[in-house]
Amino acid sequence: YSEASIVNSIPMEKDADGLSSRSVAMLLQDADSPIPHLDFSVERVTDNGSTHPLIVPCTPLGIIELIRAHIIPTFGKHVVIVGRSNIVGKPLMSLFLRRPFGPTVTVVHSNTLNPCRITKTADILISATGEAHLITPEWVSEGTVVIDV
Repeated sequence: YSEASIVNSIPMEKDADGLSSRSVAMLLQDADSPIPHLDFSVERVTDNGSTHPLIVPCTPLGIIELIRAHIIPTFGKHVVIVGRSNIVGKPLMSLFLRRPFGPTVTVVHSNTLNPCRITKTADILISATGEAHLITPEWVSEGTVVIDV
């Protein structure tokens, strides 16, 4: 069995982390449209006409809520996410691409050449690798908001 086949065997209503192919597609779908009042439990209609809640993994949602609670502006800013995991990096990228957030989003990962050059351009830098001490002062410019998850 592959990881994908196991994850996709989970019924959508029990996919709490939003990892199934259907949940990921729903999160990416209409990425340019706003979610009313940032209600991430908005129901989406699937191909067969049934409705299912839009599942957003809790860590990316928590990061968005942290940014909102601290009134950190994102519109027109450069957000750099270090890490491309299915549980944090990719869903977080998708959330930032929705209105009303409006930043330019760059994802840095293990195959990125000279990641420091990219992270130094960030207005908001999010380290989502789980690797302690990966982000050093050389990777960050003055005034950058840094979030380590």
